[in-house]
Amino acid sequence: MFVRAALVWFLASAPLWLRATPAVAGPGSGTASILQPDSALVGSKHQWTFLYDPSEDFGNPQGGVLEIRIPNGWTPPQRTSSVSPGYVDYTNPTVVTSISISGQTIRLVLGAGPPATKKFLASDLISVLYGLGGPTSLAVTDTVAGVAPFTVSSDPQNTGTLDTLAAGSPRVLKTWSKSGAAAWAPGQENTAAAAVQSTSDRDTRLPMRSGSA
Repeated sequence: MFVRAALVWFLASAPLWLRATPAVAGPGSGTASILQPDSALVGSKHQWTFLYDPSEDFGNPQGGVLEIRIPNGWTPPQRTSSVSPGYVDYTNPTVVTSISISGQTIRLVLGAGPPATKKFLASDLISVLYGLGGPTSLAVTDTVAGVAPFTVSSDPQNTGTLDTLAAGSPRVLKTWSKSGAAAWAPGQENTAAAAVQSTSDRDTRLPMRSGSA
């Protein structure tokens, strides 16, 4: 009894550096989801919205990096023309330092200084919009039925080493008909639906940025 009481007293009075501190999750932290639609007809046109929810503050002062890779065969993402297919934009402009596109990959640097006016914190959210701008800007899927993964990677402390999200990347189910009858390989019928990322329950009403970067 005396030993237990002494241990309680020690933990309560120990200096802060002796107590447990939250671990930094590092590359691959955070979660991502696709807002509706999370299924589509093969070869159809849509706007796709990716929501990223960090699990840690992005580095200070160097910021951190988020990447989203669009599947091969889909409209290449672009920021050249807001009236052309595959146009990309984002919400929460106060945390975005830069956005760039290489091939099928969208890369954002978050919270690393101007034009960002604040750090990207664990309490923040950001959405990346692909195919934004109206009928001429929509993105087109490929023409093969199945599950299309959008590989999302993060490097919150900007270590130079990105890793895919440990929580998994969002997916879209591509079907031949509105009933969802896709052409699956044997053994895939019962796993296809489970592979589709569900929509987020978090509030996604974030302010859109104004203008183009």
